[in-house]
Amino acid sequence: EWENVIAAMRYLYNATGSADVVLYGIGCGVTTAISTWEHLPEAYSIDNENTSPAVADPVTEAIPNDALSRLAFRRDAIKGFIFDSPLPESDEYIRFTVRERNFFLHSITQYTVPYAIRLTAGLVKNINVKQMVTDLPVPLLIIQQETYGDLDAPLTLAVSEARLKETHGMTDIFTSAATEPYSSYADDAERYLDIVGNYLDKLVYSIE
Repeated sequence: EWENVIAAMRYLYNATGSADVVLYGIGCGVTTAISTWEHLPEAYSIDNENTSPAVADPVTEAIPNDALSRLAFRRDAIKGFIFDSPLPESDEYIRFTVRERNFFLHSITQYTVPYAIRLTAGLVKNINVKQMVTDLPVPLLIIQQETYGDLDAPLTLAVSEARLKETHGMTDIFTSAATEPYSSYADDAERYLDIVGNYLDKLVYSIE
């Protein structure tokens, strides 16, 4: 899935001359956004310092490292993140869905289904979302709920609490009163859009 995000960034670059984006992930989309950050090169290698955008390789389903290195943009094109409903580990989203929908033998399959889905998405390991979000060196907006179905505050608030301990100055938090899974927007759309708009305004001002 992260390949699709990079492909979209490349399309944006070819159309506008800039790949600058704010990545917005809801639920599993948080993992995809983080994976995109991790896969993008931090800087140009010596051999590619003068690489022209015209020779950047197209992003395909299986991206070799040399294709990534020839992209016309780098990790710093990601100016910020908006994470709606982040959970401490990437597998938590799938485990929750398996339990919520009462899949067959869900007490067992809640641990096997995430592994299968990760493989199809090109992710080998269960990502430590909490640690990676804590380490992101860019402005971040976290939209969270205290409960998501059978998940409660120790899990749903863990990412924001860890982030605030390390990078308080680059972090905005909005805790919704919603209780249904991923329903912060549906619960109060006007407030949600205000929060997102304020974050983006502040981000644009800081970049300028």
